[in-house]
Amino acid sequence: MAVNEMSLKGQQSLKKPVLNMEGIGKTFSSVTVLNNVRIELYPGEVHALMGENGAGKSTFMKILAGIHTPDDNGGKIYLKGQPILWKDPTDARNKGISVIHQELNLSPNLTISENILMGSTFPRNGLGMVKWDKVHERAQEVLDSMGSNLNPRQLVSTLSVAQQQMVEIARALSFNAEVLIMDEPTASLTDKEIKKLFEIIDDLKKQGVAIVYISHRMEEIFK
Repeated sequence: MAVNEMSLKGQQSLKKPVLNMEGIGKTFSSVTVLNNVRIELYPGEVHALMGENGAGKSTFMKILAGIHTPDDNGGKIYLKGQPILWKDPTDARNKGISVIHQELNLSPNLTISENILMGSTFPRNGLGMVKWDKVHERAQEVLDSMGSNLNPRQLVSTLSVAQQQMVEIARALSFNAEVLIMDEPTASLTDKEIKKLFEIIDDLKKQGVAIVYISHRMEEIFK
């Protein structure tokens, strides 16, 4: 099922959008998956993306995250009003676009701190040794901003799925994410964990983060 004239649910705002996508199209082997997709993402708003399997949600998300590129003449992307096209996911992340995938992408044998700051430059002393106290301190600051009580020195392998998801969100925030894409974030969570996730989403809204919430669960979309 192709996406045609797809739009996302978000409240109207007088604020300027942090990101616009206009007329986005994507074709694979002559099969049109996205056709003329439009979206405006505003700071501090949650935009719900709904659709059946095969509707193009994943492809749209991958274009937004720099994994895929639109077709030639397949639309334009604007970041804070300036035209842009990501080189790759790292480029998108460095420009403030982060994704929390349904299948979490953490290194279980590393600490929470190492996972949060992975891809960043670790502080070092004059001998080139990593200043681990500074690394843990920086990770703690990010966790505190989310109201999390996780110990940054703890191994990720000891965490529950919900806790690992918190680490993924913390990693996005460590890169100063302005747009956070959450792909079916409650799929493996209990009711209690879902409630905590929604509390964190509410905090992220207050911090001005624009959130794309991908789900097929209608009851969640209207919470």
